[in-house]
Amino acid sequence: MIRRFSTSQPDFEAKFAALQWSAESDASIDSTVANIITDVRKRGDAAVLEYTSRFDGVNAEHVAALELSRDQLAAALDAITPDQRRALEA
Repeated sequence: MIRRFSTSQPDFEAKFAALQWSAESDASIDSTVANIITDVRKRGDAAVLEYTSRFDGVNAEHVAALELSRDQLAAALDAITPDQRRALEA
């Protein structure tokens, strides 16, 4: 089950503070992200296509194939709940 938090809840600070954070995993994530950014800066579109395939399971020949049309974006926006839309807009 996904836990939901709202900054407007009176117990938000306590709930947020109770979350377990790992400095070690945060450092690992930061390092991985930094390496990905460096790779994309170095290899450009080829790296973007590789990471898109690896993380998203989307295989494209060109970066342009990853672009979504306005109609596709509008359909995706219409398909989400009002709460999700408000969260994205915020």
